[in-house]
Amino acid sequence: MSKSLNPNSTTVFKKPLSMHSTSPMTGYLRNGYCEVPDSDTGNHAVAAEVTDEFLEFSARQGNDLRPIPGMKGGCKWCLCASRWLEAFESRGSEPAGDKIVPKIFLNATNEKALKKINLDDLKKFAVDKEDIGQCIGCRNAVAHGRSPEPTIRLNDVDEDGSELYETEEGSVAEINIPQHDSHEGDATDDREGLPDLPDSPEPKAFRSVVLAVTTIIDEHIAMFSAYDDFGEQYELVRFAVEQAQQSTACWPEYDTAIETLAYTLNPVQSRDANRRKALTVKDLLIKPIQRLPRYVLLLNDLQKLTPVCDGPNAHEALGPVIAKLEASCEQVNQSRHSLDKKRLLESTWLISERLSFHNQLPRAAFLKLLGPVILCGCLHIAYRSKDSVKGRYVICVLFNTTLLLAGADEDDSKYNVLAGVALANSTIAEADNGRGLQCHTAPHSWKVVYEHHTKMYEIMFTACSAAEADTWRQRIVACAAEQATAALDPVPTKGDIVTSTDNMFKPEYGP
Repeated sequence: MSKSLNPNSTTVFKKPLSMHSTSPMTGYLRNGYCEVPDSDTGNHAVAAEVTDEFLEFSARQGNDLRPIPGMKGGCKWCLCASRWLEAFESRGSEPAGDKIVPKIFLNATNEKALKKINLDDLKKFAVDKEDIGQCIGCRNAVAHGRSPEPTIRLNDVDEDGSELYETEEGSVAEINIPQHDSHEGDATDDREGLPDLPDSPEPKAFRSVVLAVTTIIDEHIAMFSAYDDFGEQYELVRFAVEQAQQSTACWPEYDTAIETLAYTLNPVQSRDANRRKALTVKDLLIKPIQRLPRYVLLLNDLQKLTPVCDGPNAHEALGPVIAKLEASCEQVNQSRHSLDKKRLLESTWLISERLSFHNQLPRAAFLKLLGPVILCGCLHIAYRSKDSVKGRYVICVLFNTTLLLAGADEDDSKYNVLAGVALANSTIAEADNGRGLQCHTAPHSWKVVYEHHTKMYEIMFTACSAAEADTWRQRIVACAAEQATAALDPVPTKGDIVTSTDNMFKPEYGP
C-alpha cells in the first residue's frame, strides 16, 4: 500500500487533508491519513479521538476496537462514518451521554464523511473549531460555484489606524478603517435621523408557533410513559434479537429486506433525507429510545432562538416542559438499568416460554396483553366441577390484570393454561364464610370469587404456610383493587385473558 497522500483527498472544507495520526498508524491505507479509496466500503473518513466510553459502546454494538494494538481512550483513529453517527444518535439514550461521541478533527476528516454525516453535527464535536470560521467563506463560495476568496487574518495595526491583513497567499492588504468623532454621553449617535421601523410579523408568528408547540407537548407529556415501558423491555428484546442473529445464517438478507421495506414505507418527500439512515432491526429497535432526548434537544434549540427579551411567554413556557422531558429521559435510563426490573422481565420471559395456550398465543402478544409477572408459585386449589368437587395442585401466575392457573401434566417444560381469572371482577373471601365452597379444617386457605358471563365462580386456594398465604392474598387484593379502579377509567389498559371456565368450573350461584 502507498504511504503517500492522494492529492485529490480533501477535508470537509475542500482543503488539503491533514495527517491525523501515526501512533498508532491509522487510516484505511495505514498511512496516517483518513483517505477513503474506492475499496473502502466502510467509509473510514472521520478523523476522531476515541474515548473509553466510545470503545465500550462500540464493543456493545458488535465492533470491538480494543484488540487493536495501542487502542485506548485518547487515541486518534480514522473511524467509520456510520459508527460515529451511531454514537452521535445514541448519546441521548446512553448513561455516558456525550462522552460516547469521539471528538472530531475537521482538518483531517475526509469530505466523504459528509455522505453519512451532516457537517453541522461534526462541528458540534470538533476540536479544531478555530478553523471553522476561517473556512465559512470558502465553503459558501464553493457551494455557489465561485472560486474561494483568500482567507484574511488580522496581522497588525498600523500607527495611523489602518489595519494590515495577511492573506493565505502571503500578500499584505491594507484596509483603512474610517475614523468617527467621539460623542461623549451619546451611545446611539449612529442611529440618529433613522425612522422607527415597525416590528416584522415573522418573529411574532415564530413566537406564537413556539408557544403552541410547547403547549401541545406539555399536554401529551403523560403519554411519554410508553417510552418507560419500552425501556424496561429493551435489553431483553435486544438479547432476543442477538440470539436470532446468531442462530439464523441468512440474517443479513433479512436485515437488507427490512431496510428496503422501511425505505419504501417512508414518504416520497423524505426518502432522500432518510436514505443515509441505518434501518436494520437493531437500528429500528433503538430509535424509540433515541426519539425522547431529541424532544429535549428540539426545545432547547427553540429556547435559545426565543430569548426572554423577544418572547417572555414562550421562553418561560419552555423551561418547565424541558425539565419534565429531562426527567422522563432520566426515568427511561433508570428503567433500562434497573436490576430489579431486569430480573422481573427475565422471569416473565422465562414463564412466557413455558406457558402453553390452547390457541397458541404468540409470546409477543402474551407480553403485550399481560405485562410482567408479579408473583408465581404452586398452590393447591379446590373447585366445583360439573360432576363433583375436585382438587389438584396448579401453577399460579399473578399478573396485574389476570390470575393464570396452569398445570404440568406430562411435559414438565410446558405448562398448559387451565383458566385465567380477570381480577377486575374478583374478590377475596374466607374459606368458611358460609356460602358456596366451605373449608373448616385446612389452614392457610382462602377463596377467590369472580364473575364470568353473569355467573359467579369460586376457587379455593391453599398455601403451605401462613407467610405464603398472606403474600398471595395481599398481592391479589392489591391487583384486584387496581383493576377495579382502572375499569372506571376510559383510558384503555392491558387486556385480560380469560379462558373458557365453563368447561372446568361449575358456577356456585348466579343465573
